[in-house]
Parts: sequence; structure tokens; C-alpha cells
Amino acid sequence: MTDSQKLDLLLTKVGNIETDVAELKTDVAELKEDMVEVKADVAELKTDVAELKADMVEVKADVAELKADVSELKTDVAILKRDVTGIRLTIDNELRVNIMRVAEGHLDLVRHLKEAGRKDSEMEMLTVRVNVLERDVRELRHQFA
Repeated sequence: MTDSQKLDLLLTKVGNIETDVAELKTDVAELKEDMVEVKADVAELKTDVAELKADMVEVKADVAELKADVSELKTDVAILKRDVTGIRLTIDNELRVNIMRVAEGHLDLVRHLKEAGRKDSEMEMLTVRVNVLERDVRELRHQFA
């Protein structure tokens, strides 16, 4: 191989290297642009993660508050159950007995009222009979007088 052929070969290779270097520069520039986008995306993700963390703190606080409320509701329901049981026992043991006593008293009152009504009826009948007899006596006096 001659010197000129060697030089041509070297020039060709140097030209190829320059082309490759230019392509590398273009690729590096594209990579830099992509890295800027990636950095922006990472910054946005960091912001989103920070917001999520803040939201999780709020959610945890809300859940703790709900747990306290549920615990209070359970206590209230237990108290209500106890109160309802007491009311039922009062109704069964006291009110029913008292209602029966009142009912029995009313039965006695009704019986006495019927007896009083019967006596009033007898009295009215006697009054009617006396009136009839008085009229008859007046007529007889009028006839004999």
C-alpha cells in the first residue's frame, strides 16, 4: 500500500469519525433535551408526592376522628340498649300491673253505674205509676164530687 492510499484511507476514516462525532453531538444534544424534560417530570412527581403525603396526613387524621366517633356511637348504642331494657322492664312490671288495677276499678265503676241506673229506672217507673194513680184519683174525685 502506498502512502497516498494510506492517506486516503486515513482521510476516509477521519471523515467517518467526524460524521460519527457529529452524530454523537446530535445525539448528546437530544439526550440533553430529553434530560431537561425528565428533570421537569421528576420535579412534577416530587410535587405530586408531597401533595399525596399531605393528603395522607389529612386522611389519617380523618380516620382517627372517625374511629373516635364510631367508638362514641358504640357507647351511646350500649347506653340506649340498657335504657330500652329498663323501659321494657318498667312497662312489664309496673305499667301493666297498674293498668290492670285501673281496668278492674273501671269495671267496678261500670257495675255501680249500672246498678245506679237500674235504681233510677225503677224510680222513674214508680214516678210514672204514681202520676197515673194520682190522675186516676183526681178523675175519681171529679166524678164523685
